[in-house]
Formats: sequence, structure tokens, C-alpha cells
Amino acid sequence: MGGSWRRTRASYSIPRARANAAIPCGAMEARGSALPTRPEEFGAAWLTAALAPRFPGVVVQGLDWEPLRVGTNCNARLKPRYTEPAGAPASLFVKLPPQDETQRLLVKGTGMAAREVDFYRHLAAVVPLRAPEPYYAASDPATGDFVILIEDLAEGGCRFLEGGTGVSLDFARQAMQDLAALHAAFAGGSGRSEALAWVQPPVRMPEYGAGMLSVGLASRREEMSPAFAELAELYVELNDPIHDAWERGEPCLLHGDTHLANLFDDAGRPGFLDWGLISWGPGMRDVTYFLCMSLSVEDRRGHERSLIEAYLAALAEAGAAAPSFDEAWALHRLHASYTVPAAAPAVLREPPELASYLRDFLERANAAVTDLEAVPALRAAIGG
Repeated sequence: MGGSWRRTRASYSIPRARANAAIPCGAMEARGSALPTRPEEFGAAWLTAALAPRFPGVVVQGLDWEPLRVGTNCNARLKPRYTEPAGAPASLFVKLPPQDETQRLLVKGTGMAAREVDFYRHLAAVVPLRAPEPYYAASDPATGDFVILIEDLAEGGCRFLEGGTGVSLDFARQAMQDLAALHAAFAGGSGRSEALAWVQPPVRMPEYGAGMLSVGLASRREEMSPAFAELAELYVELNDPIHDAWERGEPCLLHGDTHLANLFDDAGRPGFLDWGLISWGPGMRDVTYFLCMSLSVEDRRGHERSLIEAYLAALAEAGAAAPSFDEAWALHRLHASYTVPAAAPAVLREPPELASYLRDFLERANAAVTDLEAVPALRAAIGG
């Protein structure tokens, strides 16, 4: 294996990704009795053992680290100092549990970390789209601790996207191709072998979204459009039937969280990160969330129909059953309502250090549910 598996911006392709399916899952199993939970707990011996299955012969002599933005998880950049690099990277991006206990319990309760660990262990090498290259991934279900070591995208020249402007139309068109390739590769739940038994339906945890929306309705209703507020009230009251409606349909493998902050640009190619909500579900869930929460409001309004058409054409070209445009448009209107619980933290401006991004996030959700008449679409789906 060694460094020959490493993706480059010049050579990345879907056939290349599929060719690497032979990387053993066990190469990234937990080693040692306890996982480090803070960057300062990483030691040279532990990091050597973690990297050795991917880079046989590697020896880490020491390491430096710098903290990065703390969002859902605790993130840092590690810079190993090698006695023998054996092809290992000069810089690593590390994801660890949140330091805030409330956030830590939320991440553990949703199972997001375990899902992302399993993605990097079992699927990252074979999904037909650009995802970060994994070096090590492990979790402890008893404690909720986890460690994910992946490529340092920023050091590799990848670009993260601006909240105000959204993705370009060229980026969006390629993303439609990539999402169609992912959905077609696992259409109808194909690939549900024992190796993919860990993939579950979408995360629910309605008490989290409903609780935040209840506070928002009481304290910040003026920031919600009338359609957003009505959907928020519906979700607080009827979240289980609403989740049932969102999950209805032919399942495929979903990224599950395709908003702007979970995307990167690798020399023009869309990249997808933060796989903690990977699940089985209807493909339009991914497509709608991307269109509503990654494009600017103006670009979505002007181009969402043509982008959905491009997605459907790519599905059919890949040999998967594609709905008609009218069916897909009806699903688009329905799944737009998912932006309401997804935007619950944005209503409350949590976390406050991301206030500017959260303001743009809420603006997109407000506009989407209004433009797409998501209220009657959702009411029809739940029979109310």
C-alpha cells in the first residue's frame, strides 16, 4: 500500500477510487487500550502504531500540533516529525470528541462519530466521489471517544467555500454527477452486505431539533419566514411522522449532510467531508439539501430545475432507476422542509463564533421553504 494509494488532484478519478477496494478494513482498527481525546495526548509511539498499517516501516519521533476551529468536534492539525516517513504525510487533520460535555453527549447520542469512523474504514476508498483520504479511524462505543486522522485538505491546496456566495454553478453541476454516481452505486440498498451492516437509516433525535425550534419560536420568531415558522411548529408537534415521510422511497447510500460547510473544492472537483450522517435513504434528500443549502438563493431559484434534470440524467446513465422530473420535483418540495430542523442551531446563533455563516444558513432555509411551498408538500406527505 504505502504512499501509492494517495489520491492527487491530477489523478483522482472514479475508476482509481474503485481500484483501491482492496485496502483491508482492519488496517484502521483501534490499537492500544485508550484513544487520545485531546491533541496534546498524542504521543510518538501511539501515532507510529496508528500510521503503520497504512505506511509500513513508519517511525514517528515527535510531533507538533495546532488547534483548528472547534465546531461539532475538536479539530487540530498534526505535524509529525519522522525518523522514517515511509511515505506518510507531512501533515494530518485530526478529529476528536468535543471538549464541551453537552456537545460530546450529543455527538455520542446521534452515533455520528461511529458512522464517520465506519465510513473511513469501509467506504472512503471506494465511493465514486472525492472524499478525504483516511489514515486512521477508530471509536470506542462505551465511552464515545473517537480518533479520525485524514488528509490535511488545506495543506494539499484544497479550498473551503464561502458561506455568503455559495458554490458555483459549475461546481453544482459536477456535484449532481457525483451524487448520482454515489446513489447509483448503492441504489436500492445494493451493497448491503455484512460489511455495510453498520449503515443505518438517517439520524432522528427529534428532541434536539424540536427543542431548539421551540426556543426559537418563542424568542426569535421574527427571524423565521411564515413558512419556516409553520414548519417548525409542525416538526415540534409531529416529528416522528415527518421523519417517516422524509425516509419514504427507494433507498440508496446518502452522504446525509450536503450543506456548504461540508464541501471543499479540489482544483475544481467537488469534495465531500463530514460523513457523520451517512445513511440509507432516498437520493433526493441529498440533492435537495445540497441545492437549498449550498447554492446562493438566487442561483438555486434560477437553476434548481436544470440541476435536478442533470442529476436524473446521470442516474439513468449510471443504470439506476430514476424518477420522472415531476416525481423528483415533488420530492424536492418535500425534502426542502428538512432544512427547518437542520437550521435550528442557526435560529439560535449557536455556536456564536459562526454567527455570519449561520445567518446565511438561515436565509437559505427561509427562502427555500417559502419558494418551494414546502408546507403543503409536507402536510400532504404526512396526511395532515
